[in-house]
Amino acid sequence: MSHESVRISLTSAALNGLLVCVCDIHNAYLQAQTSDKHYVICGPEFGIENVRKTGIIVRALYGGKSAGADYWRHVRSAMSRELTSPVL
Repeated sequence: MSHESVRISLTSAALNGLLVCVCDIHNAYLQAQTSDKHYVICGPEFGIENVRKTGIIVRALYGGKSAGADYWRHVRSAMSRELTSPVL
């Protein structure tokens, strides 16, 4: 999105008396729970005590079949919580 688009959108919202909610979702993808079942067999990078153990992946993975939908659900739930909480 360009700076001009943001300025136009905010100006239009102000002129029409609309509430504007903004947030930085830069790392939201990393916080989304995955709906797929994934695991990894741990190597030495997980620590010597964890080598050859099975690790369950609970966060969304880039490129996964449902990663986009998981991300969308995470952002939607976060925005729903914010919109229902009182504004200070």
